[in-house]
Amino acid sequence: MSVCTGGIGDAPPEDVGGSYGFEEFMRVMANGRDPDHASVKEWAHSQFFERYSLAAVNRRMRARRTGELFDEWEERNGGRDTDGS
Repeated sequence: MSVCTGGIGDAPPEDVGGSYGFEEFMRVMANGRDPDHASVKEWAHSQFFERYSLAAVNRRMRARRTGELFDEWEERNGGRDTDGS
């Protein structure tokens, strides 16, 4: 069984828009008063974004092996595929 033993920093969510998009994403996420904060936070949740946590990485790796991660993806995204269909 594979496990993650270390790491640092947050990984960008899928389709965030490259390095510029990730910088903008992190700026909005850090500012609760930004008018886009709530919608960006909701989108980030649908993309499984979370601050780096070794425990969370290992939980997600276990969930991937058991198929639970796919169930969670469908739940968070209303059954939509990654391309929005």
